[in-house]
Amino acid sequence: MRIIHRVIVEELKELERDGYLLIQGLPGVGLVGFTIAEFLTEEFENELALTVIPYDSRPLSTTSGKTYMATFAEELRIYEITDDAIKRPLLVFTGRKQPDIAIYDTLNAILDVIGDKLSDLVAVGGMTGSTNDIGAFTYSEDVAKRLEEKGVPPIEVDIMHITGAVAVFPKLAIMRGIRARGLLSKIHEERDITEFFEISSLRDPLASKRAMKLLNEVYDLGIPEEKFVFFDKKAEDARKKYEEIAKAMLRSMRETSLPEKLSDSIHEGEEDKYYV
Repeated sequence: MRIIHRVIVEELKELERDGYLLIQGLPGVGLVGFTIAEFLTEEFENELALTVIPYDSRPLSTTSGKTYMATFAEELRIYEITDDAIKRPLLVFTGRKQPDIAIYDTLNAILDVIGDKLSDLVAVGGMTGSTNDIGAFTYSEDVAKRLEEKGVPPIEVDIMHITGAVAVFPKLAIMRGIRARGLLSKIHEERDITEFFEISSLRDPLASKRAMKLLNEVYDLGIPEEKFVFFDKKAEDARKKYEEIAKAMLRSMRETSLPEKLSDSIHEGEEDKYYV
């Protein structure tokens, strides 16, 4: 264990290869990157290589069932995909919550430890308001040229403010000479499921599927088409879950004579999103 920039880092596995692609999949708009991280770590053999505890983490652990084992809730993790089906060295960076005030120190600590092993970094997230379904951004003219050569489109929008790790990590990586970019996939903007949630908090696995298929093509990962049914199942499960929650909330409101449409103030100050 090491403490770097006040961030606790535990190296559990030596990364023996060079030229890794790191895919960042932290919670964000539509849980797009988070769902991709789930896909890669659930569908392919992997080993936990690194754990990171930001200094702004809450002192919270979770456990379930009859077990002694608990999980530190806000621990960030980096997995090495060891499955022979994946054609290139691949790392997946994920966790249940993004760092807040510790974000720069946390991401710099990670780069201090494994930055020399990385050739490419992609931070994946969701977006709304664009005219195209998927687009990339970067802070490097050289990387922008590579994106154009690979046929990856830019984000088509008048102006978009990108926040969180998906904005920060590529910038810090570029400053260290790593080819880094952000990849944003457009989430659904329809409100046919429910008006009980912010659209950005709803999981959109089909937006994740779109981004993962592009990553598979651009980086020649070798993931077969039949694997992508994972996202279709996630989409159906998510829709059923949200419908169940919405119906339960509607029943509760009717019983308490509350208006059926929630005002923005009801959820004001809530941090937790709905993970299904």
